[in-house]
Amino acid sequence: MRAESGRAGWIMTPSSSRARLPGTLLAHGQDNRYGAGADRLAFARQALAAGVHSSLSVALPLQEAVLGALNIYATQPAIFDRDAIELARTFAGYAAVAIANARLYQTTATLAEDMRRAMETRAVIEQAKGVLVAQQHCTPEQAFELLIRLSQTTHRKLRDCAADLVTSTAQDRRR
Repeated sequence: MRAESGRAGWIMTPSSSRARLPGTLLAHGQDNRYGAGADRLAFARQALAAGVHSSLSVALPLQEAVLGALNIYATQPAIFDRDAIELARTFAGYAAVAIANARLYQTTATLAEDMRRAMETRAVIEQAKGVLVAQQHCTPEQAFELLIRLSQTTHRKLRDCAADLVTSTAQDRRR
């Protein structure tokens, strides 16, 4: 085995092969040539104690970034051949796309919720402005300034002041 530097760390390749496998880490048994850091050696000792004799780590690539790693462990030493490595790299590519899609979905869902809240807030503020226009006989701009002043003097959010004004006005009408 020979250790070579790769995009996602160290790459262990058979010494007879000059082929590079970017973003792949292949380690067997007690081979610590991928890095002799105390954390790595402690992990290797724990893995060996648990019966892990081979590990294959493949980057989860997406465009020019690496989202994480796919780690595969085996109880047999030197079990990962070129076919297994290529299969893991193929799967890692699909997994990276799935992760990116899940992140995109979450971001979109959060944005949609933020937009919904903003629309609700705007509606309440517009209702409160309407109440103030009717009660104070002022313009919508002046009503908005009144809401801003109320918010600042009470140290409360504008939307909360507006909601309270609308609620109290509705309750007053019911009496």
